[in-house]
Amino acid sequence: MKLIKETGAEHKNRIVILKSKLPGFTGSDKNKKILLDWREGKFELLHDHPMTIGQEWSAVVTAFTLKDLSNE
Repeated sequence: MKLIKETGAEHKNRIVILKSKLPGFTGSDKNKKILLDWREGKFELLHDHPMTIGQEWSAVVTAFTLKDLSNE
């Protein structure tokens, strides 16, 4: 997350790659909830970097592994 925020806008390809890799590093429930907050635009650190449709799907798939999250 920190690298995404620190990468300059002129490095668009690098930002896309970093954003696409982020869901793969969400091992804990805390990090999965951060991923969902980012998807909903509620995570301030990545507020300027909205998810693509593919990244949103990755977040939804990851969310299904949360124990305390309902299907709704």
